[in-house]
Amino acid sequence: MTELSLLTQENEAELRAFLMRDPFYNLFMIGNLEMFGLGADGLVYWGAYSPNGKLAAVAMRYRENWCFYGCADLDPRTFAQLIDDHPHNRAVNGHPAQVDPIIVWLRRYVVGEQHASFYCRMPLDTVLAAPSWATRRATLADVDDLAELYATAGIMRRGAADIRHHLGSGRRYAVTQDGTRIVSSVCTSVETSSAAMVGGVFTPEHARNRGYASAAMTHLCSELIVEGKQPCLFYDNPGAGSIYRRLGFEDIGPWHLVLLESKPME
Repeated sequence: MTELSLLTQENEAELRAFLMRDPFYNLFMIGNLEMFGLGADGLVYWGAYSPNGKLAAVAMRYRENWCFYGCADLDPRTFAQLIDDHPHNRAVNGHPAQVDPIIVWLRRYVVGEQHASFYCRMPLDTVLAAPSWATRRATLADVDDLAELYATAGIMRRGAADIRHHLGSGRRYAVTQDGTRIVSSVCTSVETSSAAMVGGVFTPEHARNRGYASAAMTHLCSELIVEGKQPCLFYDNPGAGSIYRRLGFEDIGPWHLVLLESKPME
């Protein structure tokens, strides 16, 4: 089986350089590294090294979520064992070539749900038109309205506590109807020095097909581009993909999110 080493602060420069080989697929791993640094509570990186001593693969656990890079050509049982050895896991996500071979070797966990998405990015030279609806940066005063908005958002559902926490560390934009009621919202879930993951794009059914989400996206993406950060996002249906491509996003590949459940005791 592949041997893994726990990475420490002494490995940070080496780890950063390795992950920057693919700054988009490694956005979550790079973002956590830049925001928290090696050794932060709940954030752990492991590395697999080639015979010549070069870093060849990385596994990251942030709280209950896992990402992998460079693992496709190595023994997947080693990385599955990492997951099995941790008592509480929620999800494994990343390129299917990295994720899928690992989850079939899990012994303590089973797949609860799988979400296959397309991954895309917006080039920095994209020129965006002005938003068609007025948008604004959401504040703590919007927490209750945003919680009500996301109450019907399915897997994106967020409670007031989660939204309040995010507003304290991330950016979120909202579109209001008649200047009061929030009818659409979008946010960044992680940002690095060169890219940002756009998420939480949601408009309730009664307010769809009016351009609200596109307006919020335009405002947020324009701001990111000015800062030199390429907007990235996932979508899982052709309709959403066509909207994002009209805004200027380009597909870069597939993405898998695998939700885990503890295996029932036999």
